[in-house]
Amino acid sequence: KKIKMNKPYIRRIIKQSSRQQISRLPLSTLSINQTRNYRIQQNGTMSSFRNQWRPINRHVVRTTEQLRMYSTVKLNYKLTENENGVEDVPLVMIHGLFGNRLNFLTYTANSKQSGGHKKIYSIDLRNHGKSPVGDDMKLTTLAADVLQFLDDHDIKKCHLFGFSLGGRVAMLLALNHGDRFEKLALGDIAPLSYKSWNIPSVLKAMQSVDLSACKSRKEIDAHLIEAGINDQQERIFLTTNIGRTKEEGFFWKIPLDIYEENLTRLSEFPIDEQLAPIEGYESDLTNLKPYTGPTLLIRGELSNYVKDEYIPLIKTMFTECELKTYPGAAHWVHFENPGQFFHDIQSHFIPSYEPMEPAIIH
Repeated sequence: KKIKMNKPYIRRIIKQSSRQQISRLPLSTLSINQTRNYRIQQNGTMSSFRNQWRPINRHVVRTTEQLRMYSTVKLNYKLTENENGVEDVPLVMIHGLFGNRLNFLTYTANSKQSGGHKKIYSIDLRNHGKSPVGDDMKLTTLAADVLQFLDDHDIKKCHLFGFSLGGRVAMLLALNHGDRFEKLALGDIAPLSYKSWNIPSVLKAMQSVDLSACKSRKEIDAHLIEAGINDQQERIFLTTNIGRTKEEGFFWKIPLDIYEENLTRLSEFPIDEQLAPIEGYESDLTNLKPYTGPTLLIRGELSNYVKDEYIPLIKTMFTECELKTYPGAAHWVHFENPGQFFHDIQSHFIPSYEPMEPAIIH
């Protein structure tokens, strides 16, 4: 005999224990800390996200509305408000892979002192910082998260900055929803699919370190050097993703296994040079046209992410793109030259900005 499963009955079942309550939540509603703690409760180990979780919606989504309804997550963010700001249009900043909203603390502090934007939103992409976990990391999905964030905060038009992976998300948004972005700035990235990049080797190095056996951050740093991460700035950046508890010791705060599963997706840009969607890429890319708003692209002289041969393609997609190259800099342009970076971004977004000595230089 069939029993009608009404909603109050289901709620009573869910409340039987905290473990059951968590296990019935869709993946997109759980923070990284919630999933980590639950996995420890259940297995006593930091087992694979894939083995523990399945998203409740795995069908193909083809429109922006469907992406928002079934796949988007509510992004964590930091809002910096400046009563003395001179720019009413808000600035939204998106970090790169392995980064988080705190990567822009120097910029926001300098902006607050020099009278920049009245509001700056620094966001955490999914699977980064304190944003929820999700097993899909296609650029279109990341972009849909940001678009939903703009809608949730009633941001009709903004200035948009993205570094590296965040720059790819920003470019995709500008090409698909250009009317919502008054100006665009990008940090050392191009709108193409990278066939050869160093992220797989970096990820492998991170996974090779047995954090539970390490007693100090100095020991972790030594292991990363042994694994091939020779750049000190890069090691400092990567280890910002390490947490520690008395019971557990050191642990990665980001789901490295999900990153590994999405390496191919992360390397792809779903648009070819004729502004046409790549065949077979699941997305809503029906409104594509070149972005004609003012665009600034900053690259490092020693970086391979924006080669000279990429520039014609970039200017096809972003017709008003200005390129600046930082001599002697590699990929981390906002870390390696924070003073010049702040001046260039601030001047691009706010023409009335008068250069001054930044208050904070790390």
